[in-house]
Amino acid sequence: MGLDPAHLTVAGPLQDYRHTPASSRAFCPSCGTRLWFRSDRWPGEVFLNVGTLDDPSRFAPGCHVMTADHISWAPMPEGVPEAAGFDQPPMEVP
Repeated sequence: MGLDPAHLTVAGPLQDYRHTPASSRAFCPSCGTRLWFRSDRWPGEVFLNVGTLDDPSRFAPGCHVMTADHISWAPMPEGVPEAAGFDQPPMEVP
C-alpha cells in the first residue's frame, strides 16, 4: 500500500535497513516485523506492508501493481487500475 510519508505516524522505535543504494526497508527492532519499503525512485511514497495495519479494511485499493506475477486464485477487485510491474511510478498508474 503506497502513501505519502507525510501521512505516516510512527509510535515507537524502528530500524531502517538499506536494502540497496537506492532503497530501504523499515522494521521493528524488537520483533523484526517489516513495516515498509522506500525507494529513491519514488521519493514521495512509502509502501506499507498491509498486514501491519490494525484495520486494513479501512483502505480500498486505488491500483494494483506487479499484476504480471499475481497469484491466479487471489481475485483482484474489478474496476481498479492495474500495472504489470513498476514501469511507471505507482501513483501515476492510469
